Amino acid sequence: MKSSKKITRSEEEVLTTLWNAGVPLSSSQIVNAAENCSWKPSYTHLLLNSLLKKELIRVAGFQQSATNYARVFEPTITQEEYTSFLLSRQKPTSSTLTSIFATLISQETDPSTIDELELLLEKRKKELEEKAKK
Repeated sequence: MKSSKKITRSEEEVLTTLWNAGVPLSSSQIVNAAENCSWKPSYTHLLLNSLLKKELIRVAGFQQSATNYARVFEPTITQEEYTSFLLSRQKPTSSTLTSIFATLISQETDPSTIDELELLLEKRKKELEEKAKK
């Protein structure tokens, strides 16, 4: 992740809204699309400026809004990158990792994803075995 700074729940909600949209959104579009928010325009601008400063979003261009032009924003990281960052920041123990992994694979419905995970595990296991031999 480009920024190691903490983000607020509201900032995370802005990111989630942008990820879910899949296209750049203006400030007013973010407010309309965000679930469970009642942000005022001034607060939305504070959130966007904070995320811009943290380099978690960028201005993707401009869009005509009535008679004015509004900036549109897009995330600079994927939801997967953000989730990985959150997990790695916690420095989970082996038992925690096992529990997380078990939960995630129990929810997986695509056999090809399970196959891919098996390959990743085998690769990592071999790396660890090689390291132990040295």
